[in-house]
Amino acid sequence: MISDKVAANVNEQEFSVTVQTKLMQNYRVGSIIQGGANMCSTSCIGEAGYEDALFVTDSRGEIYCLKQDSGSTTGMVGEKIGMHGNHVALGRDSNGKLIIFSSQAEQLYCMQEKKKGSFTFNSSENVAIPLPVNASSIEAICVKQIKEGMSIAVFYKTQLDAAYYVAYGIWKDQAPEFRLLPSTFGNTACIWLGSQEEDLALAVVDNIVATYHLASKKIETYSCDTILRPIAIKNVIGQAGEDIIFAIIKNGKNADLSELKLNQDKKNCEVIPLSKDKYFTSFDICKVQEGEIHLLGIATDNVLYHAVKQIDESQTTSDLTPISSGIAQVSCCGSYAKELTAFIVGTTQNRVAHF
Repeated sequence: MISDKVAANVNEQEFSVTVQTKLMQNYRVGSIIQGGANMCSTSCIGEAGYEDALFVTDSRGEIYCLKQDSGSTTGMVGEKIGMHGNHVALGRDSNGKLIIFSSQAEQLYCMQEKKKGSFTFNSSENVAIPLPVNASSIEAICVKQIKEGMSIAVFYKTQLDAAYYVAYGIWKDQAPEFRLLPSTFGNTACIWLGSQEEDLALAVVDNIVATYHLASKKIETYSCDTILRPIAIKNVIGQAGEDIIFAIIKNGKNADLSELKLNQDKKNCEVIPLSKDKYFTSFDICKVQEGEIHLLGIATDNVLYHAVKQIDESQTTSDLTPISSGIAQVSCCGSYAKELTAFIVGTTQNRVAHF
């Protein structure tokens, strides 16, 4: 577990972060872990109190649920949940029950939690979605927690062209009626903007930022001084309900971990690099306490970096600090326990550990 004690000095020029970490022993799964889009974690108030869990797919397509367990010699306990798939994502319905999504070819499947906080699931079910013509595969699943439940976007590839087709729905207490967006996109670097159904927009970054607003069915575009070539993009909701966006943006030979700021009035996007002379390959973020966002990023040297952004009046972000090496993938959570838990996959690839 990473327990971060952040001291922000009154002086504008000073900002320091002290990171205390405890790396548990490796938990070995049966085969190579795919990670990336096949790895996500969550925190909840379970039957045993605060619990953090990682859902991850191995190379055979089997999905594991790994949970922290203080009584285990590895610090974790894991089991297969009886679900197969490629991409894996999760969210909670309006009743707080966890729902796991996975894809197989062009089909989307889900498993619903039997009881809130139990981490036990009903059988896998197919989710009815209208498919684009000649759909061949699902390439991404984008889920965001909102006031009414969760918003879901599913990106499809077809045999017709290189564009991505998107089906979306708002999952409340049961599976929604999914709809196909009238527009296609050039890649799957996407996030949901907004915190409730009436102001939701799906944003896709591809040279510029394009947003599709569900209520008005209108597309808005945001220009940028540089061409936006994203590797990954994620966001969280700030104290005032605003979207705080981070992304890995290619920049010549580097790929900067950056903050993106969308100006609604000027319709432009400002890119604020947080890294320098590094090539980041993946990252994750989470809001641990009301005023803190934690970033964990992995560079090509397999070093894990950590930074904290204050979302109070100061809006300061600490420097990216290396905290571990030999790391291939990371997924973090911590919204309930007010501590940051990071699940990591090392370069050995079939072992999971957590801070």
